[in-house]
Amino acid sequence: MLRERAPTRIALAASLILVVPCVAAAEPPGGRTAAILEGQEHVRRGLDLYEEGDLNGAHAELERAYEVAPAFKILYNLAQISLRRQDWVTADRELRAYQSQAAGNLPPGRARELADTLAHLATRLGTVEIAASAPGARLSIDQASETLLPLTRPLVVNVGQHVATVTWPSGERESRSFEIAGGDRLSLEFEPPPARPAPPRDADRPARRRREVPARVDLRPRWEGDDAPALVSHADEPSGRAHATAWSRSWMGWTGTAAALTGAGVLGILAVRSSRELAADRGSFPIDPATLKDESLRTHRFALGADVLALAGAALAGLSIYLSFRGGGSSD
Repeated sequence: MLRERAPTRIALAASLILVVPCVAAAEPPGGRTAAILEGQEHVRRGLDLYEEGDLNGAHAELERAYEVAPAFKILYNLAQISLRRQDWVTADRELRAYQSQAAGNLPPGRARELADTLAHLATRLGTVEIAASAPGARLSIDQASETLLPLTRPLVVNVGQHVATVTWPSGERESRSFEIAGGDRLSLEFEPPPARPAPPRDADRPARRRREVPARVDLRPRWEGDDAPALVSHADEPSGRAHATAWSRSWMGWTGTAAALTGAGVLGILAVRSSRELAADRGSFPIDPATLKDESLRTHRFALGADVLALAGAALAGLSIYLSFRGGGSSD
């Protein structure tokens, strides 16, 4: 922000107070108009927002007041808010408009203050020239509103980092970042993207050559007479795959048989042991009915499991014998 100098710069709040009578003085003869009253209301709102610290809101209210009831003192107050916002470009524009409209009506000392402020603002501004060789392109700085190219005069921007974006008539965009210091003058040139070739029309496309498909040739051997060898049908040959599959199934059957019979034997042994323990507990004293019930149930489960696995082993043994003989017979 520019340096504040108390002897030469009036505080913004005091300046805003002076705007209201200035707006009233702009009314035409014959009484107050609705525009004058609206302008005064916007000025009062701007003062309230400034005191609350809302600089953007205060600036918007004063801009509206200047639109409905133009008074050159409003421009001075707008510039003060822009200086507080560090918007040097807007402050420079508003102060120059204030200087032009005030002419010889500047308060004592204000002309010198104004000249010093504008000179200091020049160190916070830079100039950039944008050139684009495609008519109809649009330019945007820092994603602000777009401007049609070519520009009538160079752009004045705040010092610092910026991004220039050019939108070509085709809709494609190109962005470049640049940094500018106070008093700098830069030039940026944008080249339009290469034009994409239009898709060929049907009349311009070369005719497709039809690929000729050769006729099928029967390459099977042909035999005539008694010298023709006897052809053996593959259906009559023994199938090695089926033979291997049969033996594989029989092997799995025997494995399952062994596992079932082994399990049946283990459960049978456990059932015998549990039965002996049950008989011993029944002969002991005192007898716990709950313990006897649990041992009886466990003995029954072991015996039932052994019977089931024995039956399963017998069934698997029969199936394995069948598969073994079927596999052996198919190999003859």
